[in-house]
Amino acid sequence: MKYHRNYKIVSFHTPDYREHAEGLIASIEEKLPGVEYEIDAISGMSWESATCLKGHFVWDKLRKSNKPVVWIDADAVVESDLKFPSVDFAIYARFADGVRHTWSPFRTGTVYFGKSEDASILARAWADACRARTDGIDQWALFKAWLGQQVDQVYPSTVWLPLAYCQKINESDEPALITHSMASRTLRRKK
Repeated sequence: MKYHRNYKIVSFHTPDYREHAEGLIASIEEKLPGVEYEIDAISGMSWESATCLKGHFVWDKLRKSNKPVVWIDADAVVESDLKFPSVDFAIYARFADGVRHTWSPFRTGTVYFGKSEDASILARAWADACRARTDGIDQWALFKAWLGQQVDQVYPSTVWLPLAYCQKINESDEPALITHSMASRTLRRKK
């Protein structure tokens, strides 16, 4: 399978995540020189509203981009060079993990959408599914959108990324390509 660096990283952050977003930007500039990125500041809103905005945000960025897009949560840091497969969709999936029942099999801290019709259809379905959620669990919205594409006989080519692409801080002894600090766990408690 062919892997490439021809993508744009996209993300957004609320005011309370500004410092985290600055860390993401610094890591992109250091580890991925020449890779385009758009990390947008958005107005303050609840965690649930912000996370469920992801689907529409990514779909909008994909529509406007001339290349694939990679969503990376604003509280993450790029640790190494990143290459993505030349497919419609790539994500870390945890089908065998018990948390899949609560938080979905998909982990949406890092999500790749290719520049293709099937990827765009999936991204739009994610946006639609996110609008229907009020609990902030955008992972379920994306998983249900992806499953819905299978039912509708749209089969976006999909690759399951290794954990290193979406690794939580202190989750593994193996080196991460992207480390997610899980800042929402502490920031939500402060509110």
